[in-house]
Amino acid sequence: SVSLSSPTDEALMLLSELKVAKQSSLSFENFVPRGCKLQQTAWMLGIAAYVGPESKVWLNASQPTPKTSNLQVALNRCVGGLVATLIIFCLYSAMLSHIVGESDQPEDFFVTFMVYWIILYQIVPVSLYVVFEVVKLLIGRQINRDPKMRDPNTGVYALARTSDLVEELGQVEHIFSDKTGTLTQNEMRFARCYVKQQDFGDFRPPDPSECTTVVVKRPPGITFSREVLGDTGHTLCEDTKMFWMCLAVCHDVQVDFKDGSTTPEYSGSSADEVAFLEAAHKVGMTLRQRAALPGSSGAVLKIQKPCGTTASVNVLCVLPFDSDRKRMTVVCELDGKIMCFTKGADTTMAPLCSNVENHVTEQLKEYAKLGLRTLVIAQKALDKPFFEEWQQEYEDARAAGGAERDRLMAACASKMEHSLKLAGLTAIEDRLQDGVPSAIAKLTAMNIHVWMLTGDKTET
Repeated sequence: SVSLSSPTDEALMLLSELKVAKQSSLSFENFVPRGCKLQQTAWMLGIAAYVGPESKVWLNASQPTPKTSNLQVALNRCVGGLVATLIIFCLYSAMLSHIVGESDQPEDFFVTFMVYWIILYQIVPVSLYVVFEVVKLLIGRQINRDPKMRDPNTGVYALARTSDLVEELGQVEHIFSDKTGTLTQNEMRFARCYVKQQDFGDFRPPDPSECTTVVVKRPPGITFSREVLGDTGHTLCEDTKMFWMCLAVCHDVQVDFKDGSTTPEYSGSSADEVAFLEAAHKVGMTLRQRAALPGSSGAVLKIQKPCGTTASVNVLCVLPFDSDRKRMTVVCELDGKIMCFTKGADTTMAPLCSNVENHVTEQLKEYAKLGLRTLVIAQKALDKPFFEEWQQEYEDARAAGGAERDRLMAACASKMEHSLKLAGLTAIEDRLQDGVPSAIAKLTAMNIHVWMLTGDKTET
């Protein structure tokens, strides 16, 4: 049975309660978007709720406001004034014709008014509208055919979807732009990492345009990581293994091998997590498989270590990332131990870690000045009695409904995410689109104010 509440603000957070074997709460985590693919679930129950006139899109739908240029508004006002003047002249002339007219059979006042309207209508520039629209149409076609506005990669030209505003392009004073995917390419690349007061170097391959030799060397960050992981006597070996294990476990990415290839292909909702796993694969910590954990909502991860052995990691609980906590936590069983792996923004992770020193803060600033997006990786071991007690509270919180569920889940997260041990820092690069610096410089030179909307640090 499905219990639905009325479509209010609270109902948007909690859709319904589905009663199968036990009462379960449905939230946005259970929403199935169009085009998704089931990979760890053999079957599912679908519920269509708040459809038709009760859907959020329908309730919030409104008639779009037409966009009109300032020149068009001024032209409309001028023409309106001319029409009003024409009416006044026609009325005045018709009244004089009836008062002082010499005709023995005076015509109807309306007929006289229309006669003068036909005589004087030339003062209204009707052809001006036609010329104005034709000019805007020609400008729009010129934009569509401008070779300087052609994408060199796809060969697609610019498209003027409307010709109503083209004459105002030279009047722009402010530009508001998003960063990710607009100014940047939205292609995340693992750039650097910092473990135990050691920067491992650059993980990015060299730019082909800057290479002077035919042989392309392996990036220094990957080379150094492989050397550390391959030398069990190295002082950074254990810390480095734990750092890369955190990255290989704390995510919700899927892995696939296509056409018999030995190279894994990762896919997920977060491009950062995909970049983490690709970098881990290059240093030898490879996620080979993700399968559902029988009898629970967890998963089993098969991770190939640098030494060649395969570790089986049971993901027991996941506290997903949200805008309030700004972090993600995975509780798993690794080598017989129950571990807590957490990653998140430095502003929220620093108070939760017990070993964040000044050199860590300075390194975060250095990465930010390089234009890199930083994350803090932390971990800790859990006692089994504590975890069993916490897991029961976690399951009860997940089964709760409404605002009570959010409060209980936040309490569970706070109880788990504390006294963490810093494992390392990561730095991700989201490369700028080609020509962005020069474009912003030109816009600034034209006294156009550019505003960028982003959640990154000021230094980044």
